[in-house]
Parts: sequence; structure tokens; C-alpha cells
Amino acid sequence: MLKNGFKTVVIPINVSDYKDKLNSRKSFKSYLDQTIEQYPELFPIEIESGYDFQGWSSAFYKMPIKRRIIQLKKTRSKFLIHPCFILPYLSGNTIEISKGLRLRKDNVSYDTIAQTFGRNAMFWYRLEMSLARNNIVATTVRSASKMPKHILVDEHHNRLNGEKIYICTTVAADCFLGAEITPGVSSEELKEAYQVFQSESVMRFSDYKVLTINIDGFKSTTKAIKQIHPRAVAITCFLHACLKIQTNLKRDNQAIADVILNKAWHCYRAENKQIFAQRIRRFQEMAEQCLLDGNLKESILKLCSKKDLYIKAYDFQNCHRTSNMLDRLMKFQNRRLDNTQHFRGNLTSANNAMRAHALLVNFCPYSTNTIIANGGITSPFEKLNGFKYRENWLENLLVASSLNGYHINEINSR
Repeated sequence: MLKNGFKTVVIPINVSDYKDKLNSRKSFKSYLDQTIEQYPELFPIEIESGYDFQGWSSAFYKMPIKRRIIQLKKTRSKFLIHPCFILPYLSGNTIEISKGLRLRKDNVSYDTIAQTFGRNAMFWYRLEMSLARNNIVATTVRSASKMPKHILVDEHHNRLNGEKIYICTTVAADCFLGAEITPGVSSEELKEAYQVFQSESVMRFSDYKVLTINIDGFKSTTKAIKQIHPRAVAITCFLHACLKIQTNLKRDNQAIADVILNKAWHCYRAENKQIFAQRIRRFQEMAEQCLLDGNLKESILKLCSKKDLYIKAYDFQNCHRTSNMLDRLMKFQNRRLDNTQHFRGNLTSANNAMRAHALLVNFCPYSTNTIIANGGITSPFEKLNGFKYRENWLENLLVASSLNGYHINEINSR
């Protein structure tokens, strides 16, 4: 009996088509061949050399549905063909379960979901946590051409049983691509956490290279990122410098605050390096000549002293000069953790919670108004990849997580 998720291929098919084709060897093989041609990323690479049917999987008494097993001709490895309308391990109907699990994106408690949609709170908790076993990058990004070259990283500070922990978050293209927890902020601890994103990326896309990385300038983060991505260009976040200036401005003098912040953002909006450098010099001269010594003047001069770091962004057209995208996605983390009063349990369960949460945000549908504003695009996954496998968001997620998101040699992936 097949138990390893790496050996489960999830196919996009509805109930009626599955029942019609399942018992006919010729019909099912025809459908499978068409699916392999249309969505090769769902299957192991070696399937190109052919496959044979190798019987059926064991049926579960609560859901007596048959599933075929195939064996690759090249490696003799066996894979289970699983329909998307049934949850893995035959634990429920996907469309029915999706209604309850969808509420976890909005942080509805497991107990409330259980009272509304049945089962018990632990069922819904385990179902959500099971998403964490998938490769976040490969499940979210379906082709090498869609793999973002410009990413953003930062640590979300939180607590586990009262002790400080840090969620090393990687985002791009309005999607979470990494969310790993570390108990400390040394460069080695951060490196281990941020390395997961890079490892998951190259497992799926072996030639993947990051071009730029937006960071907030924290020394340990910068050191860790440089070790993981030595050739990537670090883009220092301009927004953090402006926020520091804003913090040091007196709240009772809004006129001065508006003038100084407008000058800072006027520098940011420069069309090229030369204009940016000129505006930064003028901003620095204004601070030196017009402001008294203090925290405000110091924060402005600090921004101006980083001119060479900010100016690197003009070499990369699509890089992220501010952390706005990261901050927007981190708000989902904030709301989730506020509702659960931070973390309880152990580091592994906390880490699984954040990985599962990342995939929920990537695949759950937008609000109705946002879907309309996006021209009918329903989720970050669809926005990034330009398509979706299925209309139902959970079916779409299950298909995308075929082979746990990996599309490499089954033996080497373990």
C-alpha cells in the first residue's frame, strides 16, 4: 500500500468523468495521457518513458472509491493516481471540506468550524496542518518562467510559550514562498531558516537564481542572505528609513512633518540614478542647514548616507525598492497570531502552522470585490501562474500539491 506523499499524483477530474473512465483501462489511459501532455508538472519526470497499470489501491470502508496504481517503465517506481474531488487518505469530499477550511484564512476557530460544518476541532486542525508537508515554492509556482527573480525577506517577531521566536518570511508576486521559524536571530539561525526557500526552489527549478532581495538592513539578516544567495543584489528598503524619520517627527507640527516626508518620497520617485543622487544631496543639505541636532536630523542623515545602497535598485527594473508587498502579507500572519494568542506547543507544530497558513493565503479566494477589481482572477496562485487547475480552491490546491509539489526523480527527492 502506498503511504508516501511523494508517490501520490493528484489529477484534475470531476466525479462523473472519473466514474465513467475508471473501469475502462483504455479510456482511463487515454485520459491520463492527455493530462500528462497538458500538465506534465503533476507527474514524475520519468513518466515520459511510459508507464503500466499495476492494480488498485486499498479502499477505505467509509469511502469505497477505487484508485489506480501505475508503475513507471524506466524506474519501476509505483505511483497512486488520486482524484482531486477526494481528500488525501480518503478523509472527506473536497468541495464540502473546502467550505470549512476556507474559514481558516480568516482565522475562524476550529471549534466554530466544527460546530458549523461537522466533524470535530481536531479534524480541522489536522487537516490544516497536513498542508505543511508540501513544498511551498513548487506548489505555488508551476513553471520556471513564473518563478520570481526578485524577492522580499524579513522576520516576524512572535512568541512560543512566552519565549521569543522569529518567523523568517519570504514573499514575491503577492504570494508566500517561505515561512520558517527560528528561535534566535544569529546569522547562522537565520541562514538555516531562510535556506528552506532556496532548497525548495532548486528542488523544483534546478537552475533558479535570485537577482535581487529586498531586506530591512538588519545585519544578521543581511549576512545570512548573502551566504545563501551570494550573487544576488541586496536592495535596502527605502520605506523603513522613511518610517524611522516619521517616528522622530513631532506629532504636533504636522506642517513640518509633511514637508520632510514629502522631500524623502520625492527622492524615492526619481526617474534615474543621477536625479536620485542629486535629490538625496539636497535633502542632506536641508537637514544639515535647517534642523537642530537630534534624532530627526540623525535619521535623515542616516537615510542619505545609504545613497549607494538605494541606488542599486535602478539597475533592476522590477526589483522591490520597498517592503510594501511583504508588509501586506505579514498582516495575514499578524491577524492569525493575534487570534491564537501567539503560539503554544512546540517549535515543530508552530512551524507547520505557518507553512500551512502560507498555502492557505496563496490558494484561498479573494473577497468578491477584489475578484471583480482583478478582472475575475480569484487567488494569488491564479494571478501568479495565469491559470488554475480547478474552480474550487481546495481542489486547485490538491492538484498543485501533486507529489507534494515536487516534479523530480522520486528516488532523489527523498
